[in-house]
Amino acid sequence: LVRDSMNMNGAIVSMLCKGIILYDGKGYMEKLKAKAIAMMNQKKVVSMEQLDQERSKLTTVYEDICGLSDKEDLVFTIVDAMHKALNMYYLQNGSWLYHGKAASRELRARNDEFLKKYIKALNVFFVDGDKTLIEELLRGLLNTAGGELHYYTTKSYKDVVDCDDMVIYISPQK
Repeated sequence: LVRDSMNMNGAIVSMLCKGIILYDGKGYMEKLKAKAIAMMNQKKVVSMEQLDQERSKLTTVYEDICGLSDKEDLVFTIVDAMHKALNMYYLQNGSWLYHGKAASRELRARNDEFLKKYIKALNVFFVDGDKTLIEELLRGLLNTAGGELHYYTTKSYKDVVDCDDMVIYISPQK
């Protein structure tokens, strides 16, 4: 539970909350379940630094998707981007992070409209090869978080320059 709490991973905690204890001779599972319920009911507090790191990661894959036309490259980049999009959505909403079927179930319970947009965007891409809805979904998430963040580091720019580190700005040609 401690590791999942630190990583904001909600699947195990959620299973403990919802699970039915069949036998617990010494009461350990009841105590663990009570702790899991208390943890699940606490809204997760996300630092601006953590949110900015996720914005930067999502911005990078969003730009890649916008610039790519190769179907194979797009498939892998979109799979990566949609995972990052879920993390951004959960962080923005102060929620635990979910993956796989737990992500689908959590979205269905909390925001069925977002789940439908998410699934539709993937369906349109994989059936028709059109990435427009994926781009719109990612742009929407980025906009609600403050917009695209093209470069992020926990160091200040002055610290980087003072340490004689190399700073490189890469701009795509248009």
